[in-house]
Amino acid sequence: MKNFLSVYFIFMSICICFSHFESLHAQTIQEKQKSIEKLPETKLKQDEKKKNKSKKISLKTKELSPNKISAPYQPPKSIPIKHTLPVNIDSLGYDKMKIGANIKQKKEIIFIDAGHGANDEGAKVSGCMEKNLCLLTSLHLRNLLQSKGYHIIMTRSHDEYVTLDKRVEMANESGCHLFVSIHYNSAKSKDASGVEIFYPKHQDIRQTTSKKLAQNVLNKMIGKTGAKSRGVKAGNFHVIRETKMPAILVEGGFITHPIEGQHLTSLNYIQKLSEGIAEGIENFLQVNL
Repeated sequence: MKNFLSVYFIFMSICICFSHFESLHAQTIQEKQKSIEKLPETKLKQDEKKKNKSKKISLKTKELSPNKISAPYQPPKSIPIKHTLPVNIDSLGYDKMKIGANIKQKKEIIFIDAGHGANDEGAKVSGCMEKNLCLLTSLHLRNLLQSKGYHIIMTRSHDEYVTLDKRVEMANESGCHLFVSIHYNSAKSKDASGVEIFYPKHQDIRQTTSKKLAQNVLNKMIGKTGAKSRGVKAGNFHVIRETKMPAILVEGGFITHPIEGQHLTSLNYIQKLSEGIAEGIENFLQVNL
């Protein structure tokens, strides 16, 4: 009997231990399953956090891009002359040239005649007016020649109208050594292009001298711009016919030509034309006066 009871107690102890072990094992398996089930949720949350973080970064980049990220270079587009040149050209500052104290003053006086003005607009194409081109070129030319030490007198330095007789009177009474009238061309044919310069005809010595001036100026203008040369020609224009000094009338290009007309809307191109005229005048003066 005692043996039986001892065996029985041993057996029950083993059963209790075994059942306890199974319950622990089951609990462990359940905990593992729960942890496995939680893993996808945790990963999803982490993925969402990453996405949110990347969105915030992209938003910050967009906000900073105007200041921190430089845009790729794009060459400037040519601007129509009506936008380039305001009605009051004084605002461009070309009429406020100051001659430096260290510039050696020359004796020659040059008269610059900016064609047209005010209600006399000259040739006009799509808002590009000849009177504005003439004035801007004349102001550029005046500044360039002043910087070389020449004395300059102008028919007009603003958008105003001056009669042809008044232009001639001003030039003849000024005691100037040269007269240069600035104009631009137009034509019915859009194929017409290039620079041409007129000098007075049938006036002997003055004609010869004016022709030399015209050729010097034309050569420099073509060299500076690469424009087509239409040559120097004898002309019967009032301002070069009635003046008493060597005189030329410059036609700086055709505003009606599709390509040349676009060039004439560029301030840089006008500057090159002006530089050509200035260099031609100086070259002529150094040899002939």
